Amino acid sequence: MEWNEQTRKKFVNYGLQYITRRFIIYFSIVFGRNFISKPMQIDLNITERCNLRCKMCPLWLERTRRKELTDEEILKIVEDMASWGVKKLILSGGEPLLRKRLVSVVALLCQQRNIDLDVITNGTLLDLETAKQLVSANLSRITVSIDGIETTHDSIKQTRHSFKKALQGIDNILKAREELKKQTSIHINTVMMHDNLDELMELVKLAENRHAIIWFQALHIYDAERKIHTDDRNPLWIQKKELYKLDDTLDSLIYLKKRKAGIIGNPTLQLKKMKQYYRNPDQFRFSNCITGFNSMYITGCGDVLPCWFWKEVGNVRNTNLKDIWRSKNYQVARMKMQNCTLPCLLNCHYVPGPIGNLVYDLIYLPVYRRLTDTMKKS
Repeated sequence: MEWNEQTRKKFVNYGLQYITRRFIIYFSIVFGRNFISKPMQIDLNITERCNLRCKMCPLWLERTRRKELTDEEILKIVEDMASWGVKKLILSGGEPLLRKRLVSVVALLCQQRNIDLDVITNGTLLDLETAKQLVSANLSRITVSIDGIETTHDSIKQTRHSFKKALQGIDNILKAREELKKQTSIHINTVMMHDNLDELMELVKLAENRHAIIWFQALHIYDAERKIHTDDRNPLWIQKKELYKLDDTLDSLIYLKKRKAGIIGNPTLQLKKMKQYYRNPDQFRFSNCITGFNSMYITGCGDVLPCWFWKEVGNVRNTNLKDIWRSKNYQVARMKMQNCTLPCLLNCHYVPGPIGNLVYDLIYLPVYRRLTDTMKKS
């Protein structure tokens, strides 16, 4: 990432807003009322369909009969976001690029409405023309799912040549970014599991070679009803005899994060907690979850969830976003989430993360030290 005047200003503004928001959330929890006027971001699944068959994902197994949101309904969500003042949208799926034209239209609309747009994709449908359309519309970030090196990735995705296509998708973004002189950020998302444990460090090198930031996600085995299950008999789970290897890998990732800026996205605290998570998942709890105050999740058929693993609190087809956010159902869910018992270590707990973790990274990590030094000189 280039630390120019714009990114420095954005970082400082974000930090101030984030700290203020955390105090307001604290008082919301203490008094049992929601004092947060709007979410920081909206995560929108524009389709539940997918062209891959990932072993750890149940979405492609679902055969929902409910009609997915139309183009017009999705564009209305973006317009409602803009009028509400929500400044970040994440498009995901399923595979969002199965609705490629719609994604390009949403990108243009977000550009016009000053909304930061992230797209999460498996990369296999990311051709050069689409890459140019997205980058030219000032796409803020694209996240490509890569779960191993070639054979391992194809095996996890259960689709031949998916690795080569995903890399070509990233290369298309790089070409479009260079040609159009834009700063679209490229992220790689990797689910940490038995199948790819030996290749995680190679994936870091892959990310570095393509000027990308890599994020590691803990494995969450969940069913079509989004109920999390943890079972070391599952072939994807990191087995007890492999825990020493997991520890060594996580220690290496932490060491590398502290010494090389802008490659590994996960906060240090999250990487440390992964050791505990894989050892005793059923005993692992993340109390005082604030996801319900920060995010709004919308499924492909319009259901609104406070978290992917909680039931819906409304639907955008019959209630507007503001009313759902302020509803009693949403508030009850927020308060119940303070005592959530699900074994969960999702990235939403850390992005934005706890204040202690944010301070740790600000003080110790080179990427922030470099930013601080640059600001002192300016």
